[in-house]
Amino acid sequence: MEAWPPGVSGNFRAKPVACTNNGALNNIITSIGELSRGELAGERMMVAYEERSQEDEHSCFSDNTVADIIGNARGIQMVYTGDYGLITGPGVMDRVARSFVQGLGTRTWPQSERRNRTPRHLCK
Repeated sequence: MEAWPPGVSGNFRAKPVACTNNGALNNIITSIGELSRGELAGERMMVAYEERSQEDEHSCFSDNTVADIIGNARGIQMVYTGDYGLITGPGVMDRVARSFVQGLGTRTWPQSERRNRTPRHLCK
């Protein structure tokens, strides 16, 4: 894939690879949260449920909505656990646990930083 070769500046791979470990972890956790709540639960499931309309289903033309929703949820689970079926490795939960054990989970934030913290989607 031309968008992912290593050592090429400005391609899609360059920004994520340049992130610090904590920056990358923050991006992954933020993306999992946005996909699971906002996109999957909010847009793909809740709208169709509330409207009771086949046109609002995720896969309204292929009638594959249930399989697509299960696939989306399973993909989130795979990234979080690091279990991709035949291939397994460390997942986000392993990194979060390691960070917590190393003391990052005990950091206390000043009150001014607890409110209105917006997630960073890309490392700078």
